[in-house]
Amino acid sequence: MNDELYRNNEQLGSRFRQLKVISYMGKKNCNEELFRLSSKYPEHEELASLVIAYNNTHSARLEKASEDIKNRIMQKLRLKGFESGLKKYGTGVEDEVTEYKASMVFYNGERSKFPNPQQQMEVIMQTINAFLNTKGGTLYIGVNDCGMGIGLEDDLNTTIFNGNKDQYVRSLMDNIATTWGKVVATLVTANFDSENEDKDVLVIQVKPYPAGVSYNGLWYVRISNSKRSLDKTEFDKYQKLNRRLPSTEIKKEDIKAESAKEQAAEKKSKPKEQQPTEVPANEFAIRTSRIRKNVLNEYDDAENYVAPIFYFKFLDGCKIQKLDEYDYDTKNSLLTLTVLEPEEHGYLVLGYENGHIAKVQIDTTKDFGHGSYSRYDGSKLIFATVAGGGDAVLTITADKKAKSKPMMRLDHLKSFEPVGLSDNGECPFNESLLGTVLAYDVIPSRHLSEFEAILDKPKTFVGAPATNVNKAIVNQLHLLGISEI
Repeated sequence: MNDELYRNNEQLGSRFRQLKVISYMGKKNCNEELFRLSSKYPEHEELASLVIAYNNTHSARLEKASEDIKNRIMQKLRLKGFESGLKKYGTGVEDEVTEYKASMVFYNGERSKFPNPQQQMEVIMQTINAFLNTKGGTLYIGVNDCGMGIGLEDDLNTTIFNGNKDQYVRSLMDNIATTWGKVVATLVTANFDSENEDKDVLVIQVKPYPAGVSYNGLWYVRISNSKRSLDKTEFDKYQKLNRRLPSTEIKKEDIKAESAKEQAAEKKSKPKEQQPTEVPANEFAIRTSRIRKNVLNEYDDAENYVAPIFYFKFLDGCKIQKLDEYDYDTKNSLLTLTVLEPEEHGYLVLGYENGHIAKVQIDTTKDFGHGSYSRYDGSKLIFATVAGGGDAVLTITADKKAKSKPMMRLDHLKSFEPVGLSDNGECPFNESLLGTVLAYDVIPSRHLSEFEAILDKPKTFVGAPATNVNKAIVNQLHLLGISEI
């Protein structure tokens, strides 16, 4: 690639490098070059990571997984479902109570292929089962992975429905009632969004079922923005130790059966289920990034689940553990972070209450065993995340003299020296200026061009209030989920 050619046109150069990254799809022998490109051009780090993941799954003949990654690449490049004026559903980010699906007919949203309603319905039923078994949630159908309502025109125009929206809803609700019975079906509602006049989007709201229910012999649960399948023994353990139902939960005894006959039939067909004992679990006392993907993630079908390489589990007593497998222990864990393959040479970023930020190389933890290790105990740890070398750390503080006016500053991660887990790190500004730390976060390298006005200021500058910066910066922070400023 001749960088000299695009020196005077950065936008054109960026587009050309993007094409270069895409040209390596299906060429696993080019992964090393992709790593080099992502390091040299941080704005292409995410795209390069997706192409590496595609190459690895494609070469391993994991067709469904590689196709899913290919779809993500297409969405990132805005090749499908990115029309202007589309309605946004939720925050645009999937979480424990929000899931987006593009279709109920085309598997994985692949509109160019033949309909496969049986396979796609399997995915949707697993998602509903996970909501029932966790704390409920909302499933949007006709919405892409970015939360934009792209509509269900292709679904409805198939010969399966012939444009009949009532039949579309009935096919789902009948399936739910047939699978789990009418009692569980009362916990699920499905309606088209009447406020969206341009696109047909189906909104499915699911309430939690305290006793839990299986689907095809497995109990699915919601972990952050994904689902996990458990066997009966694992689910019973999850119920006792980890499940936290919302205060507005519908208790089992409050669910009215459709008829006395159905209740009698249930009693005859299976032994009486006991209400699970709810063990209070710790709220996550350590916050993590609202922008970076630090939470457990998996593909829609367990067969093609791509697991993280390992996990960092933060515990009371200023301890940290490195886990090979996720242990579902939300009772004792203050926070559990995932580390994926592209991140194994990145950094663990720790933000303390005293304003210090510690940058720990993940490579230095490769020899950690299964025991617990000490981290810095001189100040309370309030933030932890995994980050790349090209990212930047956002610090939001309250000024000593004006606590109602939050201040923000942004510092390149490369400006911090790497330290050990038990070290204090460094404060990005003069400590005498510190009032109260309200929040930390990490801005990925791909977004940094939007925040140049507040990036890498002198240490004599604690930060700028929202009123002193361009409104576009504040709006972008809000879009990224940063609400403290």
